[in-house]
Amino acid sequence: LVLEVNLDSLNSPDAQQMMLAKALLPEGKTLNETLSPATYQAVRQKVEALGLDIEALKRMKPWFLSLSLVAMKMQQLGYDAQHGVDRHFFDRARKAKKEVLGLETADFQLNLLDSLPAKTQEESLLQTLKELDQFETDFEQVVRAWAAGQEKELDNLLLEGFKEYPDVYAKLISERNRNWLPKIESHFQGGNKTLVVVGAAHLVGRDGVVELLKRKGYSVEQL
Repeated sequence: LVLEVNLDSLNSPDAQQMMLAKALLPEGKTLNETLSPATYQAVRQKVEALGLDIEALKRMKPWFLSLSLVAMKMQQLGYDAQHGVDRHFFDRARKAKKEVLGLETADFQLNLLDSLPAKTQEESLLQTLKELDQFETDFEQVVRAWAAGQEKELDNLLLEGFKEYPDVYAKLISERNRNWLPKIESHFQGGNKTLVVVGAAHLVGRDGVVELLKRKGYSVEQL
């Protein structure tokens, strides 16, 4: 089983410590000093609409706040990360004593998010705020499209929001897809069957893993 990151490493004490160390702004610095006034005001309104206290979140870096807001909204809508597709197959693989690998490491993912330029982090946060407004209707559509294998619908639902923020799309989607390709290809050479499980946004669109494989001459079949 190949995941974006091996969940064992993501949940390790070292990874948790590293996340805490990177997630917060330097001592004495707060979010309202980091973001533009307009973005901070939008963040404040959204945080209060979610029933949260902005004071409790003011030390968070923009990238970590984006992740936190999505997690909170998902939880409010009744979705639990412990029931995610990656966790499902990870638990099954562990039970069957199969090898579990990651396309990336926990360190890489945290460093990638933390190294995003301030402008890109703010754009990513703005994109998140916009998506939160549509989550209650759009996420149900995403789930239905994913379950039915509707590739074009998923492309529209998952990637449309990135059009306004090409730098965010490049860093979080397209560049990572290209980096994953040789690692995925290496598993074609072995004698073992390999299941690769990644987020749906990485599988659709012109820069998706499926399209990249097709361009290299591979035959890709949707079951």
